Amino acid sequence: MLDIDKNHFHRGCLKSVVGDAYLLKHNPIYQGVRKLSVRYGYEYVPAWPAYYAMPMNQLDLIVKKKRIPTIENRMLFEKIDQKMAQRCNLGDIPLEMSGHHMHEAAHGIAAHISRKIKCTTDRDRILRSLISESYANALEALSNTFCKTKTHQTFLALNSYIVDSEVLQRRKQRVLAALGIRNLFVVILYSYICSNFLVKSAPLRRTLQVLRKFGYSGSFSSTQKRDLKAIFDEGLRLNLQFRAHTTTFYLRHEGIAVRGGILKSLDFDFLEIIEHQKPWRSFVENLVESVDDFVELRN
Repeated sequence: MLDIDKNHFHRGCLKSVVGDAYLLKHNPIYQGVRKLSVRYGYEYVPAWPAYYAMPMNQLDLIVKKKRIPTIENRMLFEKIDQKMAQRCNLGDIPLEMSGHHMHEAAHGIAAHISRKIKCTTDRDRILRSLISESYANALEALSNTFCKTKTHQTFLALNSYIVDSEVLQRRKQRVLAALGIRNLFVVILYSYICSNFLVKSAPLRRTLQVLRKFGYSGSFSSTQKRDLKAIFDEGLRLNLQFRAHTTTFYLRHEGIAVRGGILKSLDFDFLEIIEHQKPWRSFVENLVESVDDFVELRN
């Protein structure tokens, strides 16, 4: 695996990050996040101690300083390979050695896109924070669509929080072929928005309505409906208690008062606001359009 990655080294890749060179060549979402974040002024640097200890606590600094922390794990992997090559494979190594610069860079892109939104209330700040987190989740989930080999999946697992099953990857690939990358991303993004707002479940018709609102006018086959339902539901599968705990900390860290518990703080019709209030609809539309930018940047 180290040799495969090394064979993909090229100008601009992070040679000290295992899988970076390979993913920049083979994954259009990973590559697009890199190029767009650099266009917006972000720099990729070695992670600092506080980031290793608690990444979530460093998000403000990442956005303010425009510095994306990277986990330089290649040297450590090489030492493990030299010592244990015949007794250990990559799957035996704890994924604490993985990095999440794609996720952090996605936050940087969302911050740039939302920079003109005036947040005057806690509700505004909640919307911006959770939509931005959902965007980072959704880009990672979308990047899994392009994993068609074990090598690709292994390298992505070292650089992403989200790793799909092969069954889910095939579902995404079918939707990509039938409906296009924009519509696939809309479904994934709304899935994670609902997830981060602690929604337990959503009917299929809601997913189809979202696609209609974003301009899709075609029909859906029974297979496409099953795939879309499975893709949307994947974002909601994360343990609800875990989501509530992390969201509470995340919002408080962002300076947002969580009064009466997290469920009370999120008890408003966020989808109605996103779909009908211009600043928030424009924010989400621009996030969706960023995926179109990825395709243009790749060409």
